[in-house]
Amino acid sequence: MDIVTRRHIEAHCEMEIGKIIRAFSNFAFQCKEEVNVFKTEIEIANNILLLLFAGHDTSTVTITLVIKSLGQYPDVYEKVLRGRRTIVLEQWKGIKKSG
Repeated sequence: MDIVTRRHIEAHCEMEIGKIIRAFSNFAFQCKEEVNVFKTEIEIANNILLLLFAGHDTSTVTITLVIKSLGQYPDVYEKVLRGRRTIVLEQWKGIKKSG
């Protein structure tokens, strides 16, 4: 990958990360109804805890269901495993070439 392409990708990622940070900041700190009116410390703490627990529960349930399903269908598990191995090998080749 040339330097221009790499820099373009990095700039795009930085913009996306900025959007995420702004969205989180608005959700956690500012009142929706009024601009420049901020939530109390308790409201901020509640919002952060809500995000932490909601994200954790969602991820936990999703991972558990995927593992359970893969255990029930060994043929699908083998296909997923082969696909992952292919991806990892391609990534490894790319790392070796660029290194």
